[in-house]
Parts: sequence; structure tokens; C-alpha cells
Amino acid sequence: IEDFREIDDLVRAQASLRVISAIAHGLPAVQGVPRNSELGLLRHQMELQRPSRSIREMIGAMPTSFAKLAPCMLMSPLSIAQYLPPDQALFDVVIFDEASQITTWDAVGAIARAHQTIIVGDPKQLPPTNFFGRNEEDEEVVEHEKDLESILDEAKAAGIPVRDLRWHYRSRNESLIAFSNHHYYQNRLITFPSPTVEDRAVQLRKITTGIYD
Repeated sequence: IEDFREIDDLVRAQASLRVISAIAHGLPAVQGVPRNSELGLLRHQMELQRPSRSIREMIGAMPTSFAKLAPCMLMSPLSIAQYLPPDQALFDVVIFDEASQITTWDAVGAIARAHQTIIVGDPKQLPPTNFFGRNEEDEEVVEHEKDLESILDEAKAAGIPVRDLRWHYRSRNESLIAFSNHHYYQNRLITFPSPTVEDRAVQLRKITTGIYD
């Protein structure tokens, strides 16, 4: 088991190197790109002491190369609105994580920039709220504390096909999800025992004075 844990850690450590290698494969050398090409434009801007174009302008000017250089982006709805051109579907698919906490109007911009959408969320988790955005002097406090509709709610109401993800593997200790699995999911989640647990229920105790008959 110890050997397996060491090899498993090594595989995860090497995964990032494999991803970098896959992304770099097929890209031309920086020194050999033409000045008027997309990568040539990027190189020119990087060589300037003060770039003359914004990030949004650069992404709009190099849609093909941008998808190769950054095939997977982790962004908030605000970052998407700031940096990605609204008239280009740059990505094959957009994935919303924790969709129960994303308002519909925040999600629309990301949906418009991809060809497909996957909405991942849990209706049993907290919905979006205006609570932290309200003004303390606002008289209509109750309105600000109301829960908002999420993109997950809209997707369910629209009848979009749903697929349950039953396997839970994120908790390094199985006890972290045990309570929620029992009380909220009726033990439908498939969980996995932790590889190392200090408070094991089963222990090995050698009884040197024991008698076997």
C-alpha cells in the first residue's frame, strides 16, 4: 500500500508536465513566427516596455493561437466580461462549477462564448444572495436578503437533461462527507475509505500472554 501511495503521488506530480508538453506540441518556435501572424503580434507586445494593446484586444486579435496557448481557462463571470471578446465563441465547452451559487445574468456571458455548456451544481447547497452587497442604510433590507435564482434553477426549470454524479472522491477523509451523505443524500453517494486514518475502528493488538486452545 505504501508503494502504491508513492507511485500515485508521482503520477499526479507528473500530470502537470504532461499537460504542458501536450499544449506546447505543434507550436512554432517564438523566434520563427512572422511579424504579421497572431503569435508574431503576441511576441511584439511582450517585447514592448509598455504594451499598446489590452488583454481583451489581444485575445480578440488572436482567436486561433489563444485557443492553442490556453485551451482551458479558469475564470470568474467578471473576468470573462472583462477579458474575453463578446462576439467570439472561443471555447468548445464552458463548465459551471457550483452552479447553484451563480446567478443567471452572470452565467449568460460565459454561455455566449462557448459552443456547449455543462452546468454542475447541487440544489441542496446555498443559492445566490444579495446579502453581502446590500447597503447598511438601505431601508429595504428584506429585499436584499432574499435568495436569487441561479443558473442551476433555470436549467432544471427548462427541462435540460440531468445526470447525477454519485461517486464522491474529493474528501481525503471519508468522514468529511459521511454526515451529508446520510442526512441529505440518503446514502446514495459512493464514497471511498481514506488511505490513512489515525482513528481506525479496527486495530491490531498483540496479546503475548494469550492462550489458544
